[in-house]
Parts: sequence; structure tokens; C-alpha cells
Amino acid sequence: MFGWVFGLFASCDSDGCPRGVHEWNATGMRYVGEWYRHKRHGLGVLETRAMVYEGTWSRGLWHGAGVARAKGVSFEGEWRDGYMYLGVMKDRDGNISGRFAENQATGCAQSSSSRVSYVGEWEGGKYHGYGRLEGPRSVQEGEFRHGRFVRSGNAKAAIRCGERTAGLASRWSRRGRTAALRARTVSNSCWWLLILLLAYFLVPGGVECPLCAEHAQPFAFGCGDKCCRSCAVRWVRQALGNRSVFTEKGLPCFARCGSFIDSATLDRLARPSPWLPYLTKSELETFRRQTEIQKIPPHKRLFCPSCDRCNVADASSSSALCAYCGWTWDPKTALEPADAESEKLIKLTAKPCPACGAEISHWHGHGCHHIAPGRGCSNCGQHFCYVCERPHGIPGRYKKNPLCTHGSTFCCETDIHAHLEKVGPNIARDTRCGCAICPDCRPNAPCPHCPGTCVVCRGIVEL
Repeated sequence: MFGWVFGLFASCDSDGCPRGVHEWNATGMRYVGEWYRHKRHGLGVLETRAMVYEGTWSRGLWHGAGVARAKGVSFEGEWRDGYMYLGVMKDRDGNISGRFAENQATGCAQSSSSRVSYVGEWEGGKYHGYGRLEGPRSVQEGEFRHGRFVRSGNAKAAIRCGERTAGLASRWSRRGRTAALRARTVSNSCWWLLILLLAYFLVPGGVECPLCAEHAQPFAFGCGDKCCRSCAVRWVRQALGNRSVFTEKGLPCFARCGSFIDSATLDRLARPSPWLPYLTKSELETFRRQTEIQKIPPHKRLFCPSCDRCNVADASSSSALCAYCGWTWDPKTALEPADAESEKLIKLTAKPCPACGAEISHWHGHGCHHIAPGRGCSNCGQHFCYVCERPHGIPGRYKKNPLCTHGSTFCCETDIHAHLEKVGPNIARDTRCGCAICPDCRPNAPCPHCPGTCVVCRGIVEL
């Protein structure tokens, strides 16, 4: 496509145009389409006073699928070096479906008109060989020469050949019409490409999205942070699958600025658009339900094993009944003690991925704060900063977030004891970066994920 766009600025001469899409005019002739080395090559439309051709070209000749129309006659199908080869030719008398040589029916073909129909062998546009001719009062089957019936005979093989070739010609006729439509599209898009290119650079308002780095119209959140609408919808959709991302106030802004997505922003993301993605009604309902869940105290949240909806726990009852699906279960056996301990440890030491919400732990001194695929979020491949939790690009595509000021920084060991916060039994974290002290490392005995330089391996911190 860029070859077409840049070709619009090249100049044409009397012999033709260079590579690209151009409009070329001569005496009684107009061509709009693709060029290559001053020859019509590719898709294009040629208009003269006597005829119109729409389809594919090769080195200045009609070659491939295309449609030609003149006064009272047309051909749809395959062309070879400027001549009709396989397709359907129509005129005032009827049509011929089959193979052609030098614009004359030759070989196996089938014709039909209002009075007679013929299927069999042709040569030079006339019945020649074996075939069958059906008229209003008689049927002649046998050998023909130069359009005249010579003698009766068995023409079944020639008839089958003509019918098969006619079916193949009908398929090439459809391909020719498709190529003509594509050629008209290229012809009409010649100047539209130039208009779109100029509009891309001259129309104000487009900015670079901090998440996907694409140049698009900005979508502003209530806090003032901006990204493209596609990334805004993607941000909300990825958060819907993980309730731990939500808080009592709702879903945090993608920029981690401390604000939350308000109802007005949510309504704007839900406005239907034929070109841009938008949130559906079910996604809006899920968003509001996730926000309502966070308003229930954690010790009273009871999720149904069947529908995963949140219920308010009743301390006086030994069994739980889901108010949404009617499922009954024992909440005491819903979670094993080992799973409960693991979930508790994850909550104390992990941070959610800003894209998919998966809980990720980054131990103190175990690499830089840039969480990258292979060393961080294995669920969606999102790059992000573990300190400020700002995403870098979109899942699978890295682009540095200009709002993040940390970059690939490492955990600080200076005055580590003054900044340690105990969050659980034998669990502490650095309040400056949020990284927890590794519980598996020991002095001079690093864990499999530690390079041996963390504060525990060097004996600076003891748990």
C-alpha cells in the first residue's frame, strides 16, 4: 500500500508511469491502476471510446482474470497475453462458454441462444469436430466441419468435454467479475489514499498512545490520563477476569495515578461504535458486580463453587446457599488449609499484573523491577514496573511507559532495616519498592531464583 501512496507523487510521461498507482490519460484513452516500469501491471481499469476493460494486467497486456465490455459484446474470465482464453463470451445472439484462441472459440465449448444450443468441439469460432446441436425441431449429433453437419456419430466424449469446460469457464467468469470489482476498488482508492495520507498528518488531535504506541485519537479518563480507546477497553476487559484488581472505589486507572474509573468514563466506553471497540452490557454488569464485591468485608465474602457469585456468609449456619443459582455447599470444606495458607502468602507478598490481574511476587534483590515475559507475568506476557505497577505497552508488545520514572532499577540495600515492614510471620517487605524478602534464601545458600546477592544471602537481613 505504501508503494501505491508514494507512487502518487511520481510523474508520468507519454510512455506511461513508474511503479505505483496512477491515472494516465492519452488521446481517447484513460487508465487508472497499478504500474510497474512504465507498463500497466497489476489491477487496473482501461477506458476507451469503444470498450472498457477491468481486471489484471501483466507487462502491459490483459493477463489473468478480468472483464471486457464493448458495444453489444462482453467477455468474463481468464485472459492470456491480451487474448481471451477461458470464460464466457456474451453477444446479442447468445453466449459461448469454454476455451478460446485468438479471441475465437477453439477446443471444447458450449453455446446457447434463443434458437439453438451446441456442445462439443470448436475451431476458429465455428463448430468443428464432434458435438451435438439441438434446434427447435431436430437434434444433430456427430461430426461437424466449419460449422456444418457432416455425418452422424458417437459424440459422447466431446459432449462431456464441452460440459466440463463450460463449468470451468463459468467459474472463471466469476473470478473475472471479482477481479473487475477489485480493479474498480484500486481505481477509486487512488486519490483516496492520498487524501487519507494527508489527513493523517494534517488533521489535529491524534497522539501517541502510551500503552500501544499507536497514533490515534486520545480517550481521556476522568483523572486526565489519556490512551487510545482500544487500550482503554482492553484494560477494563482484562481486569474483569480478576477480582483482586478491584477495590472498594472501583478499578484503578491504567496510569496508577491513584484515581479510579468513574461511571461517566464507563458509560463513554460502552457507547456502541461501528469502528471502535466498546464494552457490552454484560461486561458493564460484571464491572459493577466486581465493585460491589469489594464493599463486602473479606471475612464475609463467600463465593459459590457453581456460579462463582459472591454471597454474604452467615455465621449461624453450617451450610451455605447461593442466592443466585441455589447451590448448597459446606463453606468449611470449600478451601483446604494448604490452599488457604498459599493464598494468604500470595496476598501478602504479590502485586497484580496490570493487564490480566495475575498475582506476581518479586523478591527483594532478585533482578530489576522491570517485570518481563519469562521472568514475570507468565499468564499474558505483559511488561510492567513492579514499583509503580505501570504497564509498558500491551501484552506481547513492549513500549516504555513515559509515566514510569523507575525504569530497570534494582532494590536498594541502604538503610534496609529502617524501611522493612513486617506483614506476616517471617514475612517482611521493603516499603520503598514493595518487594518482599525472600523466605527461601539463607546466608550463602541462595534459592534457585536468586543470583546470591540479595540481603538474605549476604547476611544483611535475618528472618
